[in-house]
Amino acid sequence: MSDSGRDWTPFQVREYLQRQIDDMRSMLDERYATQTKAVDAAFVAQQTAMQTALTAQALAVQVAQTAQEKAQGKSEMAAAERFDQLVEKLDAEALRSSTQIAAISSRLDLSQGRYLAVAGFAALFGGGLAAGLSKLIGA
Repeated sequence: MSDSGRDWTPFQVREYLQRQIDDMRSMLDERYATQTKAVDAAFVAQQTAMQTALTAQALAVQVAQTAQEKAQGKSEMAAAERFDQLVEKLDAEALRSSTQIAAISSRLDLSQGRYLAVAGFAALFGGGLAAGLSKLIGA
C-alpha cells in the first residue's frame, strides 16, 4: 500500500476503515469506562459528604440542646437564689418595721398616759392651768 491511496484495493480500503472504526470504538469504550468510574466515584464522594454533614448536623443539634438545658438549669438556679434573697430582705424589712411600729406604739402609750395625767391634773386644779400645762407638754 502506498500513501497516495491509488494503489489500494477495495479489500484494503475496507480493512483500513474497519481498523479505524475499531480503534475509534475501542477509544470510546475506554472513555465511557473512565467516565463511568469518575461518575461513580463522584457519587460515592457526594454520598459520603452528605452522610458526614448529616452526622455533624445531628451532633451540633445535640450539643446545642445540651447547652440550652444547662443554661436553663443555671438560669432557674439563679432565679431561685434571687427569690430567696428577696424573701430574706423582705423578712428583715418586716422585722425592722415591726420593731419600729412597736416603738411608736410604746411612745403613743406614753404620750396618751401623759395626756391623761395632764387632763386629770387639769380637772383637779381647774381649766386654765390644765390648758397651759397641756400646751407645755405638747399633748
